[in-house]
Amino acid sequence: MINFFKRIWKAFVGFLKKLKPGPVAWKGANKAIGTTVVIIWVIASMMMFVTQPQTYFGILMVLLGLIIAILMGAGALLARLLVKKMNKGLFWVIPGAFFLMSFVFGIGSLSWKFPVLVIVFAGALGAGIFTLTKKARSELTLLQKIVASTGSLLGIAGLVWGLIWLADTGFKPEVEHINAAKKSEYRPEHIQLPDPSEPGPYQVEYLTYGSGKDKHRDEFGSDATIITDSIDGSRLLSGWKATPGKLRTWYWGFDDKALPINGRVWYPKGEGPFPLALIVHGNHSMFDFSDPGYDYLGELLASQGIIMASVDENFINSGWTDYIGDGLNEENDARGWLLLEHLKYWKKWNNTEGGIFNGKVDMENLAVMGHSRGGEAAAVAGFFNRLPFYPDDAKQVFDFDFNIKAVVSIAPVDGQYRPGNVSTPLENVNYLVIHGANDGDVQSFAGLRQYERLEFNDSSDYFKSAVYVYGANHGQFNTTWGNRDSGFPFGSLLNVDALLPMEDQLKIGQVYISAFLQTNLQGEKGYEPLFRDHRAGEQWLPETIYLNQYESSDWKVLADFEEDLDLTTTSSKGRIKTENLTVWKEQIVGMKWGNRGTRAAYIGWDSLAYEADTASFELAFHDLIDATSTSYLTFEMSEAKGSTYPDKKRDADRKKKEQGDEEEEKNNDVEEEKKEESEEKEEEKEDKEEEKEDEKKKAPEPIDFTIELVDENGNATSFKLSDYSYLQRQLSVDVLKNKELQSTKRSEAVYNTFFIDLSKFLNSEDFDAKAIRTIKFVFDQSKKGVIILDKIAVH
Repeated sequence: MINFFKRIWKAFVGFLKKLKPGPVAWKGANKAIGTTVVIIWVIASMMMFVTQPQTYFGILMVLLGLIIAILMGAGALLARLLVKKMNKGLFWVIPGAFFLMSFVFGIGSLSWKFPVLVIVFAGALGAGIFTLTKKARSELTLLQKIVASTGSLLGIAGLVWGLIWLADTGFKPEVEHINAAKKSEYRPEHIQLPDPSEPGPYQVEYLTYGSGKDKHRDEFGSDATIITDSIDGSRLLSGWKATPGKLRTWYWGFDDKALPINGRVWYPKGEGPFPLALIVHGNHSMFDFSDPGYDYLGELLASQGIIMASVDENFINSGWTDYIGDGLNEENDARGWLLLEHLKYWKKWNNTEGGIFNGKVDMENLAVMGHSRGGEAAAVAGFFNRLPFYPDDAKQVFDFDFNIKAVVSIAPVDGQYRPGNVSTPLENVNYLVIHGANDGDVQSFAGLRQYERLEFNDSSDYFKSAVYVYGANHGQFNTTWGNRDSGFPFGSLLNVDALLPMEDQLKIGQVYISAFLQTNLQGEKGYEPLFRDHRAGEQWLPETIYLNQYESSDWKVLADFEEDLDLTTTSSKGRIKTENLTVWKEQIVGMKWGNRGTRAAYIGWDSLAYEADTASFELAFHDLIDATSTSYLTFEMSEAKGSTYPDKKRDADRKKKEQGDEEEEKNNDVEEEKKEESEEKEEEKEDKEEEKEDEKKKAPEPIDFTIELVDENGNATSFKLSDYSYLQRQLSVDVLKNKELQSTKRSEAVYNTFFIDLSKFLNSEDFDAKAIRTIKFVFDQSKKGVIILDKIAVH
């Protein structure tokens, strides 16, 4: 039998040899390829370049292309000669080594840099050591010994350096940002309530509920206090099939038609009824369980009279099983749906006579919360809650309609699930989103898109708040995830030294989430000012920079720049006019990843270039603003990265004036004065250069300008932006410890909401606060800048 296959193989090889082209064929192919390509290149390049006005440049481009092509051919020939000189054993090792190292370091530019460095350094080390330790070393010349020793040392140094670099935790920010809110002298009245991160009066109890059959965790298996049935999630999970699905089923012991209802519960000891909040983790290794990581919230909330359940959805997280074919993806609809299925059980338990939670759950005050993908899932749950059917398959009937009053998203993704291929809508619910500026996983504040999509369209009282925290990362909101926002190797690239300590980040989560739930589930409205301005609770919060965005359902928007492309109009029929701006446009607001889905006004000025001109932006309201019927005039604002551009006419006028001054100086000044002036200018130039070098080491000052209100009679009153708060410069962060590996921008535009208290103008004798006609931004404080202005409103 073996001889039979050998004969077949020999015949096959002989057949292939007969098909091998001969020297004449190869020569003909070479000439045909070369001639065809040259003809195409010459004709195409003549059309592209030579037809342009500068013909000589076009001819040069034609020749340059031919020269580069010849050099590339020569380089390929040289590479072929080098390959022939290589040891055959390397042809077995290098491709496999490159594949394995590319798989390990398959991140951006690392996908080829690290594999090459590992191969080069390991090769140099091996070549040197083998040369010096084999028997033939006595025959080596002094030069060969030096080269071998040098190669060994370089190889060891390179590999050790790589290990040290991977183990390094990064660096502190080279330049600390100036805290704009803290720089201002203004402080809102501090909230006179207990620190929401401190335990409340209730004794905390703990239990778990689950299938009773969990293979890996006794708390959802034999130790579960309450046993639950499984549910069919197959219509919402598209990737639980084929080999990855079979492996997932093998590991967990169930498939997508029998998903468990597992949860950890912290609850207050007492009669109740108590509000209920569910929280769900995001995507993480399914073998490293995420649901225990919110114990710090569960214990706190339970002590304050709120039941909290951490929902287990580890079985739809990622794992090595997903590398073998197409595993689970775009599963956030299932994550949100599972939250609602858990609420069904809570409703059942609340109505079960003699049960642990009988009559103890306030089903009229519910919250859903989530982290990362779970953050989007919480919003999806809020959306699904009002629907009769699953949007992507009407065979899946929904019958939820719970009284969900609050949604909390911690560092959420956005768009992983798109019902009907549109972004998830959300309406008539209180919403809090928290994100860290140093997030190494979701590096852009994606939750702002959901924030913008949330609409209030009924008569109830709602608000939404977005909080951006400098120094916070993705994982430290979960005690089991820690300060590495990814596993190896990407986690080794993160700049961990730039992060807040975990205890500070957990404290921030406790303050905001507890205050938000107490406000919306327990009616403690005294905490609401915290979401307008973090300084109202600054005694509770760790020291860092916070950006607050806030909007309530009773706001009347005067301008949001969404209505049309006419720069002079507003959505409420107001009119805009400007003077001496270097930037004035309306456009979609960009982010590190994509955009936030809304438009805003971009406004820039540069008084350094045009000293005599003060720039301004003025909005005249269609309806007069009466300070007796509205409390605040508000607007959202951020710095915009980018340079101002000059107005051509003013630039030409300025140059003309400068030329005239120079001519007059030539006629009037004596030679000695010119010499002295030249020396002075040289000294000034040196001083300015030194100042510039010093400025590079300093953070830029926050932005400030004057705000002017004008009544219907033309009387004006003015104050500075900094009377409330300076405008924070964009927070640039180094997420990675090597800046060259950073593929996203270092900063993005995140708004701060500014509040103008109109009541303080009511007693003015020279200004009628009952008939405010215009608001004018006069850029007379910071010498230059570009800002993004959005959503001017009253409430």
